[in-house]
Amino acid sequence: MNKEELKNYLNITENQYLGIDTIDGDVNLNNVIEIPKGFNPTVGGGYLYLRNITEIPKGFNPIVGGHLDLSSATEIPKEFNPTVDGGLYLNSLTKIPKGFNPTVGGSLDLHNVTKIPKGFNPTVGGSLYLPSVTEIPKGFNPTVGGGLYLNSLTEIPKGFNPTVSGTLDLNSVTKLPDEFNPTVGGGLDLNSVTKLPDEFNPTVGGGLYLHSVTEIPKGFNPTVGNNLDLSSLTEIPKGFNPTIGGSLDLHSVTEIPKGFNPTVGGNLYSDLNIPYTELGNSPIIWGNGKYIKVDGLFTEVVYKKGNVYQVKKIGNPKEFYLVTDGTKWAHGDTLKEAYQDLVYKVTNRSKKDFEHLTLDSVLTFEDSISCYRTITSACSFGTRDFVESNGIEEKDRTISEIIELTKDRYGNDSFTEFFT
Repeated sequence: MNKEELKNYLNITENQYLGIDTIDGDVNLNNVIEIPKGFNPTVGGGYLYLRNITEIPKGFNPIVGGHLDLSSATEIPKEFNPTVDGGLYLNSLTKIPKGFNPTVGGSLDLHNVTKIPKGFNPTVGGSLYLPSVTEIPKGFNPTVGGGLYLNSLTEIPKGFNPTVSGTLDLNSVTKLPDEFNPTVGGGLDLNSVTKLPDEFNPTVGGGLYLHSVTEIPKGFNPTVGNNLDLSSLTEIPKGFNPTIGGSLDLHSVTEIPKGFNPTVGGNLYSDLNIPYTELGNSPIIWGNGKYIKVDGLFTEVVYKKGNVYQVKKIGNPKEFYLVTDGTKWAHGDTLKEAYQDLVYKVTNRSKKDFEHLTLDSVLTFEDSISCYRTITSACSFGTRDFVESNGIEEKDRTISEIIELTKDRYGNDSFTEFFT
């Protein structure tokens, strides 16, 4: 397809072809196998689909308000650094040129890239997928608003301490360097690590998975907002008394020291009768008030005065508010919104409105939100954050599907109990 054919196909002007004027809506060019010279669109709010393009010409740097799909591209030219508000999909790319550091508001998928060049430190609002990378260079510390997936990485260089809002997947790493203490808003997967370095105490908003660790050092008391997997640990050192937002797995422990009484928000898995303090619905506070988890939302406290907290998610500079009346808690983008949500913590609907429903009942997306908030007392901010952060599609669902979708999330236990 040449220039004129493309303009006619999309019904666009010369200025829109060159990117001077914006093209509104989606631009679907999945049937195009070659990008004509000079095509550099500005796509406002929509997606740019170029799924069958295998080669990107020099000078192609579009501005895309939605996603940019280049999932068949096997090579990108130097100076290719598009601005993409949504996701950038480069699934077939195997090599990154030096200087490639795009600004991506959504996820950046580099599924088949095996090696990262020095200086590669993109800013990614969503997740960064690098599951085939086996080695990372010194100085690699990207800022990632979602998860960072380095599933095939076996060794971490010194100085690697990224800030990740979502999951940090290091499932194949077997040894941790000293001073490795990342800040992770989601889960931290270190299931192949067998030994922890001294002073390893990461801040993890989700689960910390240490399935293969058989021994933990003295002073190990990490900040964990969800589950802590120590299922291969055989002995607990004195002084280990963590506060865990989710469940604590100590399946292989054969003996417990005096005074061991962890605070656990979920279950404690063990063949022994281990005493523990149930967290209940109380907020969890770590680090002398530096971190707080309420309504399933793990945040860093920027400022606190009385019952008002100014907070932000890990790895995300956007600040918002958390307020309490001493019993109920609520989040909001503004202080006014947080207080309003506190007043209407439970929506104007009653649990009785949903008693007639079964696991097979189908709810609209809006009714699903209302039902979940009413039964669990989840705040609107936290519910909206869950939907947006996980890319939840706005569609009808059964009660069973809602239960599965919210598994291990705030309120799931009470929601499940209500319908079973």
